[in-house]
Amino acid sequence: MNRSASLLILSLSAWGCGTEVATPSSSEVAEVLAKQGVSLSNEELQASLFHPREAILLTLNGDNRSALLMLTDKPGACARFKQGKIAPWEKGITFELGKADGYTEDWAEANALPLDAGFYKVVHHDDTSAGPFQDRWTIVFTAERDGQCNNTSTLGSAQSGGVFLQSLDLGASGGGQGAYYVSFGATASQQRFGAFEATPCHINIEDLPPVFTCE
Repeated sequence: MNRSASLLILSLSAWGCGTEVATPSSSEVAEVLAKQGVSLSNEELQASLFHPREAILLTLNGDNRSALLMLTDKPGACARFKQGKIAPWEKGITFELGKADGYTEDWAEANALPLDAGFYKVVHHDDTSAGPFQDRWTIVFTAERDGQCNNTSTLGSAQSGGVFLQSLDLGASGGGQGAYYVSFGATASQQRFGAFEATPCHINIEDLPPVFTCE
């Protein structure tokens, strides 16, 4: 994804169209948890539950080297996004997906290879840190909008975890299926996990309006 397109999408934290997301079972996220050496109690799992209503796989300008996996609790968002609208009171989580050819600390040069199925490891990223971007990686962003569409999320940058894509197809009728586990901090309320079946939402960057409205 080029720098201008990625900055636009990530700064908006907008969401695309998708399909109903089932409540995950422990078995569906076991592979992601196992890769991180994570063991959560039943109470912690309940505190970590996130109940999105849609999951989409967003690509820009047909580029198969990057994508955004978006989960949101507001249905019908792909059309909303294309119309330049952001929904108030929306909650969601976005995974920027990339695959680096070797090791790099430069975020703008990390999407060197076409994306494929597999495990995408969380890269801690904020205003003062970057990388390492190596093999499959993901940067995670959250949104909790108020009535004026301001993002009030306090979770910050994801510290660990990742996304396991059991299947991935960036074509017009494709999508992706898998599970995720992400930790933003030490407490149970700072964990997010779930299973998803994402449908595609393809965007041409030139078609997006310069300013998004809140409605």
